[in-house]
Amino acid sequence: MLSPKNKTLRLTALLLVIAISGLVIYLLLANVLNKAESPRGEYSALILERVVLKDGMIDISGLTDLPDSALINVNVDVWRPTSAAIDDTPLGIDAEAIVEDGKFKTAFSFLQRPAFVSGPYKVSLLFSPRAQRNPTVLEKVGSNGEHLNGPLVRDYELGFKTLTLTVKTTLTR
Repeated sequence: MLSPKNKTLRLTALLLVIAISGLVIYLLLANVLNKAESPRGEYSALILERVVLKDGMIDISGLTDLPDSALINVNVDVWRPTSAAIDDTPLGIDAEAIVEDGKFKTAFSFLQRPAFVSGPYKVSLLFSPRAQRNPTVLEKVGSNGEHLNGPLVRDYELGFKTLTLTVKTTLTR
């Protein structure tokens, strides 16, 4: 059996490990987000941070290294396995989020359709250079997404790249 002093030392060591791990994650994320300041940087990060249902609204927020004023399309739909033999009619909702200081957020009304209420949900984030309205964003990422790189990048036959993330999730209430 551990003495009270040994228990305290173990708890202190555990808390120290957790604090150091959090600091490392923060520094790595800060490094990713700082790349957005470079006009010739490579953009690769879309991180879904929060999906919350509150007062009939779905709040979605995340982090990215995309430049300020970049538009991100946000779609929330019912998660359906690709092999499911069900009606393929989209049930979801679309919204736009604008990047500011490495963050994006949007909110929209929760759909009260029976199929939508049960969950789980699919949240899709899409950055496309073709959807951008701000010329400064296009200068930084390239008019065809030339400066988009990494595992979230998709090449299209039409000659442009997008940054895409799809996550299966539940709604935090």
